[in-house]
Amino acid sequence: MPGVGMMVSALLAQAAAPPVAASPGVSGPAVVSVRTEPAPDGRTAVVVLLAGTDTSVSVRREGARVLVDAPRGAPVAIALPEPLPPVVALQTEAGPGGEGRVVVEVQAPFDYEIRRDGRELRLLIAALPDDFETLANMLFPTGATRLAPPADLEPPSVGPRLRLRPSVSALYATGTNGYEEGPQPQDDSYFEVAPKLEALSGPLRLGYEAHIRRGSRYDAANSSTTHQLDAQLERLLASDWHVSADYEFLRGRQQTNAVDPGGEYFYGLQPFDKHAARGRILAPLGGATHLLFGGTWEQVRFDEPGAFIDFSAWSVQGGLRREIGGQTSLDLLYTRDELYDSNDANVAGTVAGTGSLSLAGELRPMLQVFLQAGISRRTSPGAPEAARTRTEPMARVDLRREFSPRTALQLGYQRSRTASGFEQNPSYRSDLFEARGHAPFLFELSLAGSAGYRENDYPLPALGIGAPRRDRIYGWALGLGRNFGSRTTLHVEYRWQRRRSNLPGYSSVSDGLLVQLDVLAGREGAQP
Repeated sequence: MPGVGMMVSALLAQAAAPPVAASPGVSGPAVVSVRTEPAPDGRTAVVVLLAGTDTSVSVRREGARVLVDAPRGAPVAIALPEPLPPVVALQTEAGPGGEGRVVVEVQAPFDYEIRRDGRELRLLIAALPDDFETLANMLFPTGATRLAPPADLEPPSVGPRLRLRPSVSALYATGTNGYEEGPQPQDDSYFEVAPKLEALSGPLRLGYEAHIRRGSRYDAANSSTTHQLDAQLERLLASDWHVSADYEFLRGRQQTNAVDPGGEYFYGLQPFDKHAARGRILAPLGGATHLLFGGTWEQVRFDEPGAFIDFSAWSVQGGLRREIGGQTSLDLLYTRDELYDSNDANVAGTVAGTGSLSLAGELRPMLQVFLQAGISRRTSPGAPEAARTRTEPMARVDLRREFSPRTALQLGYQRSRTASGFEQNPSYRSDLFEARGHAPFLFELSLAGSAGYRENDYPLPALGIGAPRRDRIYGWALGLGRNFGSRTTLHVEYRWQRRRSNLPGYSSVSDGLLVQLDVLAGREGAQP
């Protein structure tokens, strides 16, 4: 959740067993039996006995499930054994292409190995004792304590002269993460240096930022460097048309809010690339009324396949804007979204249409609001019937009250629906409540705090519990900051967060301490 270092997740690498060609003329079910047994090395073995030595099967992972697909029908007549930990459930089902499927549900986080010996297919499953991604993401700054540059540092937005604005942040983070069921709590700490360079020339702004981590006891954390590139262009044309466009590229690992805003997964994160492009046109129709048209394109690709889905998506939006009193505007919009080119058949082809009405601006001095309400209809043609179509209200509320130049309180609520990589769910609904504030403190210090609560609800029953998954994520953060001159800020912050889930193995608690020094970073104290 923004402002409290939300833990989000991703998946361990998806493994696949290469299919073996089936013998011509062989009929009957491909799977004869399934059994579970302890392996000699301490792992749990799920042994699938196939009809023949050349029976074709494939194995892949979807989140907490390992799927064994066979082409000749589901083994519905076979008895399934009692699961052995970390396996929590076994079942059979029909795959989307009519193939038979054995589903192995495992308590997260876990890893597995595939072995084939004649008619026997063995899945060797082990619970993971360590999970550096959750802790690193918890400690990684999410932007909650950053500000746009103060007005006295902003260069003018006109003129062709090129201006360069370098900055650097140095961070030390330490903390603990643990699951309420499964591995014992893990401690880690690391250092990070984040250089940044902005180039500004008239309406054009370019920026590059890197995050280099060292000192962690996990090699994967030390070897992951974040790269972020962004470009923004904003222009008022002679005809009073307002045009804006921006592009962002992110090469990341811990920045899971960028690909999993609701915190669906929080372990086994893989490096990813994200591209996002946006554009908007505001054209006058006469008086205080304008025509608004915009569009976005987004793509996410992970280095290793897994249940944390790859996808591409586009969105177009059109409607009317009415200016009210020069400080406030009323928008009536229709938005059309499509998610395509995904490696998850339940999600691919999802389309959504949303009609919304929003009010934004300064209602009174030092009180800024954004109020939005709408109705959305979302359809995922590849998903099971019970989750294929959703028609529901959407809403967003943001209120910011400034009591002085250095004191402010911000309250927010948002209901949204996000694409899901969990089992066969095409999406999940997320409700987020948050509060943030900052104020002067003793000895020229600034005090900043935040608290948040998120609830995620899924449409389909989860394996092993017979009810839809439901997560509650809540936490808080408290920090102190001090300026040293106009260009240097020291910030210390403590963060705590708990996740409660009705799904075994998905509840966890984390806390961490951050110490960050910004030089020429354009921050004011500990303001969020």
